[in-house]
Amino acid sequence: ETPRVQPQGALVTPGEYTVVLTVNGKKYEQPLTVTLDPRIKVSQGELESQLAAEKNISGQMAVDAAAYRQVETLQKAIEERVKSLGGFPAPSPSATKDAPQDYPHKDILEALKTLMEETEKIADGDRAELGVGSQNRELARLAFMIESGDAKPPAALQDAVDHMCPLSAKKLAAWRELNAQKIRSVNELLNKNGLSALPVASNIPADPLCGK
Repeated sequence: ETPRVQPQGALVTPGEYTVVLTVNGKKYEQPLTVTLDPRIKVSQGELESQLAAEKNISGQMAVDAAAYRQVETLQKAIEERVKSLGGFPAPSPSATKDAPQDYPHKDILEALKTLMEETEKIADGDRAELGVGSQNRELARLAFMIESGDAKPPAALQDAVDHMCPLSAKKLAAWRELNAQKIRSVNELLNKNGLSALPVASNIPADPLCGK
């Protein structure tokens, strides 16, 4: 009966909780006691460290996923504009650096191609660093490893979680710049040629809190 979608999220520590169900504006409350498996010998402090690491991961994953969906929306729009212009032409064997290939809508298609390449770096990363999509997958792997037992995360895993957070912030900064400047400049070119503008994200997620 393991849920298909993983990871499920942070696991609570032992303690007293209240479960609240709201139906048609009415709240129903029920106390809930979570206890530690008696076979496990671990302190509450260690479990709280595990919970903090899992919540850190959850926060990062939520930010990365939201940004990835926004980038994906832009990429689909770019593909539609390229298709409406007949697609990217095949490279000409006679084209050289001094005499580059010439074709209809060259300036628009080249601008769209450059923009697409930049979105791919934000979404999927490159050899140097991960993108928000690949970071999300790596964070899911770390979450699975941390949740595999009831214990304080090993230093190597905690370091990996902490290392990922500023990388997310860096990609989000690149995504904000792309929306604030580069998409708008491409849209000016599209508008001049009677083509629909590309979507500009207005609700880019804030940087993850990085365990603060």
